[in-house]
Amino acid sequence: MRSRTLYKVTQLITCADQRLGTSTQRAEAVSAIDGMLAYVETQRSDGLKLEIEDVPYCGSLEFWFDDLGASLAFAEQRTLQHTLWRSDPGLDPPLITTTHVVLGNPAQEPVTEGLKGIFVFRRRADLTIPEFQTHWLETHGPIAARTPHTSRYVQCHVLPSCYAERTPPYDGITELYWDTLEDAGLAMASDSMAIEQSTDAQNFVAAGSVGMLIVSSNRLI
Repeated sequence: MRSRTLYKVTQLITCADQRLGTSTQRAEAVSAIDGMLAYVETQRSDGLKLEIEDVPYCGSLEFWFDDLGASLAFAEQRTLQHTLWRSDPGLDPPLITTTHVVLGNPAQEPVTEGLKGIFVFRRRADLTIPEFQTHWLETHGPIAARTPHTSRYVQCHVLPSCYAERTPPYDGITELYWDTLEDAGLAMASDSMAIEQSTDAQNFVAAGSVGMLIVSSNRLI
């Protein structure tokens, strides 16, 4: 088990957004961010037809911290928005989360090998944030960790403090990691996902709120 908590600021990028400059130039732009441990860009991978609800995103920018104050200060600024990408003015605000590695080695964060399924969703309206996060981690976590052909499973819990000023667009992000696109397809079609996880999801996830994309990752810092 790792001895520290990691905070990840995730900015989901819509398909209308354009990343600016080269990856080297973007790495240089973020290298001076106070307290940042890692910077990862993800890009949507095509080739697998999904029956789950699609989302209008083509990837994400991930900023990793081990200091809560530094992650909050960075997320509030959003000053790098015009340096890293040309964005839609209506872009969703970034999600500030704590990461919980349910399957895999926590010390390896962030992992960029293989493919990653990003599942975004909202909680059931009748649940408090602690009730939602507790069920997700303690009850649903062990169920989802049994997903076949899956090498890693991570839950990203939105910080409760993020609800003070506005309601985040999503209450959580699930990440499943696969070695190949074939593994992703087998996992998605498994009884574990289609029956066991879908059945339990009704206990804490808002109906119709789940969307996903499959991405490849590139760590620039």
